[in-house]
Amino acid sequence: MEMRWSNLLLFLLENIAWKSSLVLKKIYTAPFTVEAPVSKNVSVGKPSSISINDIPKVEKSVLKDPSGNEVPSVLQITPEGVTVNFVPKTAGPHKLGLLSDDGCLIAEVPITAAPLLKAVVGSPSSLEVPQLVDIKPTHSVVIVDPSGNPIPTSLETIDGIPRAKFIPLVPGEHKIEVYEGPSKLAEYPVEAVQKASVGSPSHVSVPSKLQADPKSVSATVIDPNGNELPATIQTSPENVDTPKQSVSFVPICPGPHTVQVTDGVNKLDIPVEVDPQTLLAEQPSTVLVPEDCSPGGVVKDPLGNEVPFTVVNRDGKPSLEFTPTMIGKHTVVLPKKESNAVPIEIPVNVSQPVCVGQEAHLPLPTAVSSSPVTCVIKDPSGAIVPSQIQTINGQPVLEFVPKQPGAHVAEIHTGDKINEIPLVAIPKHVPLDHTSTISLPDALLADSIPENLRSVVTDPKGNEIPSTLMLTPKKQVEFTPTTPGPYISTIFEGSTPILSTPVVVVPTVSTGQVAEVELPAEVINNIPKENVHVKVEDPSGLQVPSEIRADKVAFIPSAPGTYNVNIFNGPKKTASIPVESIPKVAVTDQPVQVSLPLLTTPKDVDKLEGIVRDPEGKEIPSVFNKDGTTPTLTFTPHKPGKHTATLRHGADALTSVPITVAETAVVAQPTTLPISVPLSKIETALPIVKDPSGETVPCKLTQLNGEPAISFTPTSPGLYVAEIYDDGNKISRVPVSVTEPKTTVGKSTLVPLSTDFLQISEPSQIDTLDVAVVDPSGATIPAELKIKDGQPCLSFTPKQPGTHNLKILSGADKIAQIPINVSVGAETAKPTTVPVPARSLADMEPDKLKSVVKDPMGNEVPSTIIKNSEGRPEISFTPIKPGPHKAEIKDGKHTVEIPIEVSSQKSTVGKPAHINIPDAKNVKAVVLDPKGNEIPSKMCVSDGSPQLVFTPKQLGDHKVAVYSGTEKISEIPVIATQSGAVGKPVHTAVPCNLEGPQVSPATKVEVTDPSGKKISVTKEVVKGKPCLSFVPKQPGLYKVTSSEGPQKIGEIFINASPPTIETGKSSSIPIPLEQPLEKLSVIVTDPSGLEIPSQVLIDEMSGKPTLSIVPKAPGLYQAEIFSGLEKISEIPIVAT
Repeated sequence: MEMRWSNLLLFLLENIAWKSSLVLKKIYTAPFTVEAPVSKNVSVGKPSSISINDIPKVEKSVLKDPSGNEVPSVLQITPEGVTVNFVPKTAGPHKLGLLSDDGCLIAEVPITAAPLLKAVVGSPSSLEVPQLVDIKPTHSVVIVDPSGNPIPTSLETIDGIPRAKFIPLVPGEHKIEVYEGPSKLAEYPVEAVQKASVGSPSHVSVPSKLQADPKSVSATVIDPNGNELPATIQTSPENVDTPKQSVSFVPICPGPHTVQVTDGVNKLDIPVEVDPQTLLAEQPSTVLVPEDCSPGGVVKDPLGNEVPFTVVNRDGKPSLEFTPTMIGKHTVVLPKKESNAVPIEIPVNVSQPVCVGQEAHLPLPTAVSSSPVTCVIKDPSGAIVPSQIQTINGQPVLEFVPKQPGAHVAEIHTGDKINEIPLVAIPKHVPLDHTSTISLPDALLADSIPENLRSVVTDPKGNEIPSTLMLTPKKQVEFTPTTPGPYISTIFEGSTPILSTPVVVVPTVSTGQVAEVELPAEVINNIPKENVHVKVEDPSGLQVPSEIRADKVAFIPSAPGTYNVNIFNGPKKTASIPVESIPKVAVTDQPVQVSLPLLTTPKDVDKLEGIVRDPEGKEIPSVFNKDGTTPTLTFTPHKPGKHTATLRHGADALTSVPITVAETAVVAQPTTLPISVPLSKIETALPIVKDPSGETVPCKLTQLNGEPAISFTPTSPGLYVAEIYDDGNKISRVPVSVTEPKTTVGKSTLVPLSTDFLQISEPSQIDTLDVAVVDPSGATIPAELKIKDGQPCLSFTPKQPGTHNLKILSGADKIAQIPINVSVGAETAKPTTVPVPARSLADMEPDKLKSVVKDPMGNEVPSTIIKNSEGRPEISFTPIKPGPHKAEIKDGKHTVEIPIEVSSQKSTVGKPAHINIPDAKNVKAVVLDPKGNEIPSKMCVSDGSPQLVFTPKQLGDHKVAVYSGTEKISEIPVIATQSGAVGKPVHTAVPCNLEGPQVSPATKVEVTDPSGKKISVTKEVVKGKPCLSFVPKQPGLYKVTSSEGPQKIGEIFINASPPTIETGKSSSIPIPLEQPLEKLSVIVTDPSGLEIPSQVLIDEMSGKPTLSIVPKAPGLYQAEIFSGLEKISEIPIVAT
């Protein structure tokens, strides 16, 4: 009896759940058991039907999705039973209830709605095969097209998941059939769709049955509004598998299009799904202007804000070029050429780029943290990618690893609301002939590391190349590719692959410069030259002008991104070479010269002009030079972000070159940079810093001189990007150019290293580390780790120029490595000789040596080869411009590069300066102060060479303009400095190089020491004028910079000399530290290295510690300052 009542209660609850408002008209007294007569699998978005035979009394059907929401369905009663038709909208378990006329539940049918798997015609697809746990020799997969013809298919395993790999050639429903031996395990549909993108050339294959007479084939393209689009029939032999003919057209709006193809007898309609043009955030992008529209209009971001753009001509067709910064739908509004016609709106999707196989971090809206939320990421096939939400600085971040390239979508489910974030996964691009790294996800091997772990990297031909699996300090694979093309990095545990990551190895070229790409050897050797032609496509798929020069393809990439160099033998494509275009990088407040090349020069060169625009689209001052073979623009940027240099011929823009202007930082040194963020957001905003490979770097928001700033430690050279997010929206972005530490030959060098970089928590732990510095010859030179001013530093003295490699070791483990750039030191306008390293001459022919020296702008500086007293060759030249120079010595077969760092000549305010100037006929010179005013000077001769003598009256950059007659032949920068002394306060006015009262108490002031480290500064007002003071702690040049908002208004230098004392007299030297007296101790050594007596005292006037010594001989003394057992500083002292 109890069983009967429980069954009745179950029956009642089931009916109430299905129809809560239904009043049951009849209650069965007999026991009732609900059983499912069938179980059915269907696909989301596909019309589906379920037939159930031999089931009486069914009058109604109710279908509910995984959330309990009702899905529309149609019940058909047949003599055999019933059929229910429906279209599932969401993936997951559904329930179909079959009811009697009075509302009683008769049967319940469980239904599983699988995501609709999609593939794109002509594109490689890799779809998960859920029926297989692993792949056995007896397993096979067959994929048949809509006509029932099997297409080539293979099984592969990615991250331990079996997948079917294939390329659909025709649109329509395909079927995947899974077999074990002769037994079919499963069968499910895959929809192959013909895809196109707004504004990009599209090619639709002509079915083979219409190609019997190719000359009779014609086509018409109809857009969603019923308008006919221009279309042509092209011979397009992309490879041996594709048909010989295709329909080519450029869609101008998204939505379903119809390509109508006919051979005069048969006609076939081919549906094409046209997606909005997909662009990448923070990447320069172009949108083609339709023929019936005029270039202009507006570009709006998802919030309706206007985005700056420029009009450029690509292959004779106008396009709008802009850089989107937000993710989501943008709208391009273009005016029609017809008067009074309604402007057209072109939607453009901007996606967040992520790298295949690399961990991606996607900031989400803050509301996600406080709401029940689920996130689903779907790959191009519709399969779900594992993901998780982490909280960083109080803001949610979605983390995942994309497994295959293509368009992904992140669905954010908050209650009934779904927000979609478009993503594009692209294979990581690495440069050719450089050591490259592939980062491994943090989740990989998080618990333990098996002993039988290994990495395998295969080149485009499937051959294994040498690689190294590194597990500390980062999980990554290192390898050096020697040929371009697709590579695959696979991590094996024994013989089992656990992670595969595709990468593309590409040659790199400079954006806006003439690029030359070598033709493959098989093309040069096997194809007659007259049969070879090329087509170069930019990142958006548009063709760019190109030509063949000897055995190279020449073209000018106008935007960053991947260009494809397609090589044809007659009508047949034989090779496609990807080339990565990298934008020129400049740094703030430093002059930069940009070349504006042309493949063909216009006849009327007098109409050429050049302009530069900053990130806000405003024109900034620049100097245009068209006298050489290639026009150039020289300018000094003051704001980080994208700048554009444009060469115009009248009203036409011929060439546009993007320049990334970045802040600067140095590898392994703590970096704090100002960033545009409201001060109120500093506690809640989310900072993200990405290194050149796209990997995130630990960082935090902080303050610098009371203003918001971002702090991090770079670990490798290259272009970093610092981004700030608030509520999931990017509110600030700053590029950062990170360089290697630099020094010069023979200089005793201290390289600051952060504790984060060394992976230690306290500076005193450097005793647990070992250090090795390897010079360019491979020899290890003396080096040690020291603590200076509380910070770990590397101490060494390089003996030769070139890249030195610093390795930090903890026991047998290498925990860090950085390159150090060692140059030969020189000064402007002073004759310089550069020794050529003996190792470099071993393979060279002495009688054929030639030298080339280039300045920072790439211009050649006159040079000769001389022999020194030992008969060894040296390069002799006189640099004019400060900055990094490059000297080359060649013998026709070998080339050796020698880096040279040229600094400006220095003078002291109020003291005569003697400046060497080039010797020339009728030479004369004038001096301009920092505000451009000429100051008195006179010419003289010293050691047979002309000199200019002048006395600077103010601090800052002076310019010595040198003339031969009336022709200006050079301009020599001279820095006028204020003298200072280590340990003594320096007082100076806040610098300003502008006319008028530009300085105010709100002016920001920054002081950096000789190593580039920011030091504390005190602002003060003296006689109503803003001033500053600071205490130099080491000898050398200190830079004082002032700014109003983003604009730098002044810069001066303070030359701090070592304290000077008199031999035989007791002297007191200030100790520029704030340590308690009882903890301070000092060791002083004389010029011979012997320790002499010393004492630490308190100055009665200032109350600060001083060092008291009595030098007995002239020369350089060294005072080492200790706090307890820790050495915290070192002061050089000169005794006269």
